[in-house]
Amino acid sequence: MAKRVIILGCFLALLGGESVFFARQFVSAVFRQRGEQAFFANDHRAAWGRYESALRWGGDPEQIEIDEIELLLFGLDQVEGGTRIDLPLSPPEALRKARALAARRLGASPYRAYYWSLASDIYMHAARQSMRDRVLDLATLSEDPIDNLAQEEWQGLAALELATRWEPMNYSYHDFLAEFFLELGSPALAASHCRRAVAALPRLDDHPYLSRPSPPPEVLAAAMQGFEEASTRQSMVLEAEILCEAARLLLQSGQDAQALPYLKRAIDMAPGSFLSQYLAGQATYRVGEYAQAIVHFRESARLDPKEAWPHYFIGRSLAALGRLDEAVAEMRLARESAPAEVPFLHGLGEVLERAGREREAERQFVAAANLHPKDAGAWAALLAYQERNASGATSEVCATLLRLNPGDRAARQRCGHSEEQSP
Repeated sequence: MAKRVIILGCFLALLGGESVFFARQFVSAVFRQRGEQAFFANDHRAAWGRYESALRWGGDPEQIEIDEIELLLFGLDQVEGGTRIDLPLSPPEALRKARALAARRLGASPYRAYYWSLASDIYMHAARQSMRDRVLDLATLSEDPIDNLAQEEWQGLAALELATRWEPMNYSYHDFLAEFFLELGSPALAASHCRRAVAALPRLDDHPYLSRPSPPPEVLAAAMQGFEEASTRQSMVLEAEILCEAARLLLQSGQDAQALPYLKRAIDMAPGSFLSQYLAGQATYRVGEYAQAIVHFRESARLDPKEAWPHYFIGRSLAALGRLDEAVAEMRLARESAPAEVPFLHGLGEVLERAGREREAERQFVAAANLHPKDAGAWAALLAYQERNASGATSEVCATLLRLNPGDRAARQRCGHSEEQSP
C-alpha cells in the first residue's frame, strides 16, 4: 500500500510539475505575442516590457532575446532617420544592451549567420554614434577612405564577413557589403561581394546598386562573372533567364553589342521566351541592325499578342528603314494595345509626321496632352510639334505647360518666342 502511495505521489508531482511548466510556457507565449503586437504598433516601450515578462515566465531565451535585439535596432534606425519615438532605453543604453544580448546569443550559437548580421548592425550603429559624439580632426583624415573607417565599422564588417561564411549563398549579406564599399568609393572591394551576390541570386532587380547609372567597370565585370557562375550550376532561376538578366545589365550599361551573344544563347535554349526575343530585338535595334530587330520583335509580338512595345519598336525599326506606311500600321497596333499611353501616341504621331500626314500626326500629340492634362512632357511634345510645323498659335499650350512647370526657363523662352510669332 505504501508503495502505491509513493508511486501515486510521484506521478501527481510529475503531473503537477509538467502542468506548471506548460502553464508558464503558455503565459510566456502570450506575453511574447502581445510584445510583437506592440512592436508592430510602434509602441517600443510596451513591447520591451512584454518581452521581459515573457523571459521572466520562462520563455525561450534565444527566441525572445533575438526579438529584443531586433526591437532595439529598429528603434535606433528610426531615431537616426529623424523619427520621434519613445524608446525603452536611451540610445547608448540600447546599444550596450543589444551588444550584451548579441554576445550571449553568439556564445550559445556561434554558427548562426543571422546572429552575426545582427552583431554587424550593432557595431555600425555604434560607429555612427561614436562619430556624432567626437570632434572630427580633418588633419588626421587619409585620402584613402578605407583608412578612415572607425574601429566599430571594421568590427561590423568582420561580423558580416563571418555571416557570409556561415551562409555563403545568402545574397543579402554580400549585397550589403558591396553597397557599403561602393558608398565608400572602393569598387575593387565591392566587386568580389557583388560577384557572390549575383551568383547566389541571378536576378538583376534584386541588386539595386547594379541598376544605378554607370556602375564601376570592376563591379560590372564582377556581376557578369556572377551571372556566368550561376548559369553553370543548379539554380531556382532557369539558365535562359539568367542569360537574359546578364543581357539586361549590359543593355542598361550601354554595352549593346556585348549583350547579343548572351541573348543568342538564351534564344537557343528557350526560343519560345518572350523576354529573350524582346531583348534581342532591343539589342539589335540599338546597334542599328533594324531588319534583324524586326525579326525578333515580330516573334515577341507573336508570343505575347497583347504586349504593345514590340509593335512600337517594329514601327521605329521600319521608320529607320524608310518604310513609313508599314511603320504607321505597326504604331497603330501599339496604340490599339494601349490606347491612352503617351509613348504610343507620340510614336504614332512621329511616324505620321515623317510620312507627311501632319493633320493626323497633330491629333496624336493633342490626344496625348488631353488624356494626360497634368503631364508636362505631353504638353512639351505638343508644343515642339507645333513649333516644327507652324500649325497655329500655341498660347493655350504654353499657358498649360508653364502652369505645370513654372520653373522651366527653356519652356519660358520657347513660349515667349512662339507667342511673339503667333498672330
